[in-house]
Amino acid sequence: MNLRSLLNHIFSSDQENQPSNQIHSDQWKEKRRSNRVDILKNELLEVHLLSPEKEPQSAVTLVTKVKNISLRGCRLFFKTTEERNRVKIGQSFVASLGIEDFAIPLTVEVVRVLNDLEAAILFKPPFPKELERLEKFLEPRCIGLSMREIDPSHIQGGMEKGLRWFHGVNETNLFSWIDQDRNTIIQQQLVFLDQVVE
Repeated sequence: MNLRSLLNHIFSSDQENQPSNQIHSDQWKEKRRSNRVDILKNELLEVHLLSPEKEPQSAVTLVTKVKNISLRGCRLFFKTTEERNRVKIGQSFVASLGIEDFAIPLTVEVVRVLNDLEAAILFKPPFPKELERLEKFLEPRCIGLSMREIDPSHIQGGMEKGLRWFHGVNETNLFSWIDQDRNTIIQQQLVFLDQVVE
């Protein structure tokens, strides 16, 4: 687990990222089946779509950025409207998902067109073994998104001031001691699966 990734997603500015449960289109009401993670500006994930041309055995590769992602699909941002217009709802593509300098081969289907530059895709079976890399990429981010601060008034008396406690899925706990005079973090402790990281 990458502690830096976890902390980035706990303390990242949520104002610039949409909440993961917010519906992105008024026309489309979907039921989330897996956690969706917004990709931070400093993280680069790309999907390369192989788009067939009119001429036999020729194709163009459309390079898109990933705006958010789950284990089942992602939201793509195209460079131009012309490129986005090459994809239609229901259309399937051979694609590759680039994560941390590794390409995962996929078959995807366009399930929604959001606007002139964005579309949503669903990963289709057969799912390659390499998709485990996506799971490893998402795990610390999903844990970070699940973390909620425990109200300091609920912490037992006698606990030192300046302690912030965050609790998340899988009994994950993050304790952060803060120097209130300087508003800086003195120490942090992450407890995950009976492991303690400081």
